[in-house]
Amino acid sequence: MSSLVCRVAGDREFEKIVKLRSSFSELTGKIPTSDVVYWQRAKLVVQTFQIITIGKCGYGKSSLLNSLIGENLFTVNHVNVGTVEMQSVEYSLPWGRNLFLSLADLPGIGESLTKNQEHIELYRKALATAHIVIYVVRADQRDLTIDQWVFSTLLSSDLVKSQKVIIAVNQVDKIHPINRDSPFNLTSDQKRNLSDKIEVLSKELLLSRDNIIGVSATENYGIDPLIRAIVGRL
Repeated sequence: MSSLVCRVAGDREFEKIVKLRSSFSELTGKIPTSDVVYWQRAKLVVQTFQIITIGKCGYGKSSLLNSLIGENLFTVNHVNVGTVEMQSVEYSLPWGRNLFLSLADLPGIGESLTKNQEHIELYRKALATAHIVIYVVRADQRDLTIDQWVFSTLLSSDLVKSQKVIIAVNQVDKIHPINRDSPFNLTSDQKRNLSDKIEVLSKELLLSRDNIIGVSATENYGIDPLIRAIVGRL
């Protein structure tokens, strides 16, 4: 039977992430009031704001997380024989005793539904601990078969209905017609095409448009709005 292990890729003070991404400062003073997650950390039992990303292989989850935290700590992770490895970066929050913010990355969902079934319970248990789930799609993807499977099978209806699921539409810089502006910004045509994409995702995955945000990890686009959406829902 496969098992889930969590590898801590980074252990930081909260001031570190605020210095690199000031939008996280809006988390200051917040304490989990429901769905509290406790983890064993060395000899301590800690209380954690748990954020977990999930999405298909090759859709830029690691790059997006690195952009969110302002450091290159997440690497592409894999499902090995007998083990599913989840990576996390942990931030100690100074206004609570043994209180942490955790950003974690599940290995990418495969292109095969049959293959995904092998680890369904491990993924489901991990996602059940999340206060926020960031589901990463790509702006230029068209086939939503795997995404519909994830939403119907892995993400509980309670999590979706409580507005705790955010879709990050990554790589919006690749939306047609591509532009080479520096610094990057979406053209009016790209904004219109992104809006159409968000509308399709909203209808097919039964998620509010307010919970679907266009981003580009490589162009540092939409990252602060995504952070504010995360913090606002914690």
